[in-house]
Amino acid sequence: MLLSDAPYINLFYNHFFGIGGLFVFVLGCCVGSFLNVVIWRLPLGMNLSVPASHCPKCGSQIKLYDNIPIIAWLVLRGKCRECKIAIPPRYIIIEACTGLMWFAVVYSGKYYDLPLSQVMGMLILTSVLISASLIDIETRTIPIQLSYFGICFALIFSLAFPQSQLLSSDHGLFEIQPAYSFLNELNPRLRSLFHCLFNITIAYIFMYLCAKLGKKVFGQHKVICDPPVQVKLNKTCCQAEDDEPLEWKEILTEKDEKIQFFTNDDGKIEINSEGKATKNGLDWKIEPEKKIFVKNLNFPSAVIGGGDLKLITLCSAFIGIQGSLVSLGFASFLGMIYLAISKREVKMTQRAIPFAPFIAIAAYSWILLWPFFIEKIRLFIEALRS
Repeated sequence: MLLSDAPYINLFYNHFFGIGGLFVFVLGCCVGSFLNVVIWRLPLGMNLSVPASHCPKCGSQIKLYDNIPIIAWLVLRGKCRECKIAIPPRYIIIEACTGLMWFAVVYSGKYYDLPLSQVMGMLILTSVLISASLIDIETRTIPIQLSYFGICFALIFSLAFPQSQLLSSDHGLFEIQPAYSFLNELNPRLRSLFHCLFNITIAYIFMYLCAKLGKKVFGQHKVICDPPVQVKLNKTCCQAEDDEPLEWKEILTEKDEKIQFFTNDDGKIEINSEGKATKNGLDWKIEPEKKIFVKNLNFPSAVIGGGDLKLITLCSAFIGIQGSLVSLGFASFLGMIYLAISKREVKMTQRAIPFAPFIAIAAYSWILLWPFFIEKIRLFIEALRS
């Protein structure tokens, strides 16, 4: 017997603007409170549940009533109850934004009369996108645990609730939903599972090939320093004068990649992601705080990072190939606008641009309006054929 959410759909949607909407907003704020923990602890490799929430300065454990989303921050006036250190407003902002985004997703589900199981999957994806975006902004990395969690959840959920992937034949949007016709002979559970699995596989292969092709086409960045720039080298990072330290692993995403420094004394220093260096082809030990003057350098150019690749793959598990590709295109467009507005130039030690926020904006737009986008794509294709 298939698990169905049909008995609960009308009950929930009919009371959405009453207790239903309030429940969704409050639950979203609670999830936002947990996302604050994820955003802080996951990049540091910390356990998400142990130790319990505590003040980072005085170490006092935060009481349960001081953990109530939004309200607790307002009551405490943004300060720790014990040591009175300021609590950044980003915590209440993330909680409120998550609650509002959850509300919008469920409202979209009500508007298009979508199964609650499909809406629940979109809520999980929304939460992962929020976490990935904010972590990427702060650290320029996307923890792989987020992608693995989302993909595993999508696969298990697709098996338990087939309508989380594919609408039933009596639904008004059945005809426009993307689906694989060769799976029609399978029973609903297996059809839903393999539909999700195919989306993940195709998206990953496509993104992997794009990343490899982009690296072949665009090769390396070459930066000419005129006048020469003083660079401080360490085992784990480098730092140009008047610039922030930049770890080797942030510049070099693969083990066989190297950054090349061409120095004033006509030397050529090559360093890999593990901090192992050679000078003019011979092993060279990086002394602590070693300073060199660089006249130009070469470093690999990546079209898309490994974390972004996996994040797009994760999106495909929930919003399909069409949704993930449209999101990728829209995210790239937003990234180009950001570059044009910020007028960023290639610098000595330029940090990578966080791409996850653009992916999140694009994917969230698809979550809310996917029938509208599919209809526009269909009209565009018909216009091309005519």
